[in-house]
Amino acid sequence: MVRRYAKDNPQAQRSGDTTGLCKLIVHRNGKLLGAQALAAGAENWIALAALVIQQNGAVKALEQLALPEDSTASLLQSAAAQWRWDRLAANPRREDLIERFFNWRRTGSL
Repeated sequence: MVRRYAKDNPQAQRSGDTTGLCKLIVHRNGKLLGAQALAAGAENWIALAALVIQQNGAVKALEQLALPEDSTASLLQSAAAQWRWDRLAANPRREDLIERFFNWRRTGSL
């Protein structure tokens, strides 16, 4: 899960509309599971996240969308980019090893 707040977005600061957030719920493999948007005009672009979810798409698809230069729409892309950056910064091998260990403890098989 990753959150981006409008107050941290340069475009939102320029427009003076810094109230709101965008939250993405993403599976470890990059599949977008859910999205939440609370901002002015969010109803106009949250449908794009719903479309990606419906198509079983990855969060990478949100990064590559051509969105209008609206301050709240850019929150969606910055949240997707933040998830990718967090994923690169984390150690996925360690997480996989720990997950396999606990699966083995629970079920007796990998």
